[in-house]
Amino acid sequence: LRFLQEGEMYRIGGKHPIRVDVRVLSATNRDLENEVKAGRFREDLFYRLNTITLRVPPLRKRPEDVGLLVKFFLEQSRYGGTSRALTIDSKAMEALKAYAWPGNIRELQNTIEQLKILAEGPEIRLEDLPFNIRMAKSQAQSGGAQS
Repeated sequence: LRFLQEGEMYRIGGKHPIRVDVRVLSATNRDLENEVKAGRFREDLFYRLNTITLRVPPLRKRPEDVGLLVKFFLEQSRYGGTSRALTIDSKAMEALKAYAWPGNIRELQNTIEQLKILAEGPEIRLEDLPFNIRMAKSQAQSGGAQS
């Protein structure tokens, strides 16, 4: 708390404070106000962290962002090595946008990494997608319940 409030800390075993000039960015999938009320999150820490609050809806509520994220993940190499260039066909993209992404952006990123490794040709096709994602698209088309 002193670190957040005063901008100083002590090394383990140290006797003199060290001044720091940092910005802290924190993220959670929980409603911290409710967590404070329920006694599961420290109120003093909450008020030190809660300077600017940005609420970002889950990916399933932002299907228009899926295409941009897919493009970004296809262009980047997560593990530092070179990655072969891939494109994605429109049916596969539709399926990715129709999927609910319960694991949010991390699940999408891992799916794209998997496809970069396992896709047969230079283009990711619908048949390359994991079964659960293909099924979500067919359920959405047939009017099945998907939230």
